[in-house]
Amino acid sequence: MPALQFKPIYTGKKKDQEYVFQFCPKNNEWVGTHFSLVKKDKWYVRYSDGVTEPCKYDKDENFICADISFPDLNIAKTTKTSPKLNRRMRNRISGVSRGGSSKTRWSLPKIPGVGACLASRIEGFLATKESGGCGCVSFAAKMDAWGPLGCEQNREVIVNHLIANAPMLSKAVKKLDIPGSNILSIAVGAIPRSILRIGADRLLTKSIEDAKKEQLKRITNIPLPSPEPFPFTSSPKFIILSHLYPLRGSWKHHSERLSNLPMDIERKVLGVSLDNNTDSLEEVKEVYKDWEIFEFENNTKLREVVSYRKILPDLIENDTNQIILCHHHKGVQPHNVNSEPITWWVDAMYKTVFENPEGIIKAMSEGASIVGSFRRKGRMLNTRFSWHFSGTFYAIRSARVHPVDSFTFRDKWWGTESWPGDYFPLEHSACLFGDDSKDLYKVNQQPRKELEVWLKENR
Repeated sequence: MPALQFKPIYTGKKKDQEYVFQFCPKNNEWVGTHFSLVKKDKWYVRYSDGVTEPCKYDKDENFICADISFPDLNIAKTTKTSPKLNRRMRNRISGVSRGGSSKTRWSLPKIPGVGACLASRIEGFLATKESGGCGCVSFAAKMDAWGPLGCEQNREVIVNHLIANAPMLSKAVKKLDIPGSNILSIAVGAIPRSILRIGADRLLTKSIEDAKKEQLKRITNIPLPSPEPFPFTSSPKFIILSHLYPLRGSWKHHSERLSNLPMDIERKVLGVSLDNNTDSLEEVKEVYKDWEIFEFENNTKLREVVSYRKILPDLIENDTNQIILCHHHKGVQPHNVNSEPITWWVDAMYKTVFENPEGIIKAMSEGASIVGSFRRKGRMLNTRFSWHFSGTFYAIRSARVHPVDSFTFRDKWWGTESWPGDYFPLEHSACLFGDDSKDLYKVNQQPRKELEVWLKENR
């Protein structure tokens, strides 16, 4: 069989659309907008959740990966080249010098989860079998699936699971230098259970911190398309993702604005956080009758991050014409309900973003991946690219988001506000109004006169 020639770019086709996959030397894979092509013993598709599946042949003997045809991957039609030449071509793309070329590992890139990070801190963790009382391989995988937030919520379960295998845990706990642990182990022949519990809890905390660092580090490896003109091929399809904390008597005014938007909305999705201070889910459903609703327990530390983590990745599709409008019901907290500055701010965001589809479409056609108002530049939220949209009203071009590790929202209540500046460089964004804004909680820093001028020019 002829050898497969290395290529830096592969183009897939589905119906009348083309999808470009560019080689990323850091990840050793060809990255597209919604999945990656990986070459090991054969070609694989890697999805955003890490699941892989092999590419297949269709009846015309072309490769099919995730319903996209790749004629260039048809081995029978490739030009035969020597492995040495292929290696040189690959190293040229990777930036490896000819004299010092290194072996390329076609490994499946994966972010170490909490389970993997914990395994690196506890010797023999993954070697422990179910019969030994731990079943640590499957449990580590479960921890990876839970993620940092889920592991925090299941802290007691994880700690008890570790204590159930004391001999394995004891070695790692001794390295922590917990006061009294070495003396007690010598006196009684084993580390007491109370010390093991403290040690297991510390190991878990350190592993969660390790996993968070790895997640943020991995974002820097995601190649993004350049901000060049990217026209729509048909009428844009709008989707809304919103988050609501239905504090009694303070939220229904948002539903009135959302029900009177000037464009057709193909899908409406709402995340609702509930506690003892909110109206019931039934009351929310009565107001948002035509919305898909997801219920969550209110988390005061994360707020809308809970909804976005769960819902947003599932809304992203490889569709050139899909736009996702993202926001939260701002101003429903007790200290904000009657705040005049916040009332003006929310009204301005609705007018300049959600009620301005023409502006969104124009900016995205010109190359913007994300569009909003009140773009603030600087390190206020310590974002990777030093900017964010104040207020969290923005629109995402679905086809410009690569789901692999894209939705690593920070464990902060402002995580949805910081996410655009963590993922998109400033030049990939567009501001429809209020660029380089200041502290919008203060009336004297709100561009009120500028908004009046903008409305006259754009309405």
